[in-house]
Amino acid sequence: METEIMGTIRRAMNSLKHVRLFRVNSGVAYQGTLVKDASGRVVRIDNPHRITFVPIPGAADLWGWVTTEITPEMVGRKIAVFFAPEVKTSTGKLTKQQQTFADVVSRAGGISGVVRSVDDAMKLITDFEEGLKHGI
Repeated sequence: METEIMGTIRRAMNSLKHVRLFRVNSGVAYQGTLVKDASGRVVRIDNPHRITFVPIPGAADLWGWVTTEITPEMVGRKIAVFFAPEVKTSTGKLTKQQQTFADVVSRAGGISGVVRSVDDAMKLITDFEEGLKHGI
C-alpha cells in the first residue's frame, strides 16, 4: 500500500515543472561464501556479513528538489530546495529516526514532512512557498 502511494506521489510531483523526486531505496543483504548442495542449489551462506543499504537512518522515502525562484530583491536567481517527503499510509506513524531526519531537513531550510497523498505533498510545497513570500 505505501509503495503504491509513494509511486502516485512521485509521478504527480514529477509532472510539475519545478519539482523532481526520486525513490530512495533501503534494505539489508548478506554477503559471504555460498554453500551449495549436490544439485547446485544454494543452501546457506557461510561467514555472512550484513550489509545495510540506507543513506541515513530515518531517511525519507523520496528525495528531490523544488526549484524556487528567488525574487528580484533576492538577486533574481533560482535555487533547488531539498525536498524529502516521508510517505505513510493513513495509519502509518514516523519512527523517532524519521522524525529526526525530517526536523534536520526543515531546520536546514529544506522541505520535509509526512505525506499520505499527492495533496499532502503539494501542501508541503505550497506552505514552504507561502512562507518564503512572507519571510518565514
